[in-house]
Amino acid sequence: MLSPPPLLIYLGSGGHTTEIMMLLLTVGDYLEHNKRVTFMCSDDRSERMAREWIESKKVDVAADDPNNKTMAVHRIYRARAVKQSYVTSVFTSIISYLHCLFTLLIYTGAPSLLFINGPGTSLILLFAVRTYNILTLTLTPVIYAESVCRVRKWSLTGKLVGEHE
Repeated sequence: MLSPPPLLIYLGSGGHTTEIMMLLLTVGDYLEHNKRVTFMCSDDRSERMAREWIESKKVDVAADDPNNKTMAVHRIYRARAVKQSYVTSVFTSIISYLHCLFTLLIYTGAPSLLFINGPGTSLILLFAVRTYNILTLTLTPVIYAESVCRVRKWSLTGKLVGEHE
């Protein structure tokens, strides 16, 4: 029997990770029913927070076996490091995109929901998920949570993710 598709959560870095982890408290019921959650992280702190959250749920985390996962953590390449030049960030963004797409194809499959916020790598992950959806004729709903520090206007990532009033 095929397991249900995972909820895919991207943990960026710093405050973005903290915001997403706080938002996870509000969707606890969904997570209890879904039973499959995959975190994609781009730094050590985010990966540690994801693993601590999983441990707090007292769920067995399977090894990287795509047929036997309930909760998992995958490390992905960052699209752009802080203070990295825009010229070189084109290349690291392409690497990040390919790595996200590879992770989706090999490990996670089509997510039931993509939960992202703030940092640019979340946009790269969104592009990878949309590419995966085109290749597999699936559709993944997206929840984009703008950073709480954005009180007057949308971030560039927020503008690119979708239309807003």
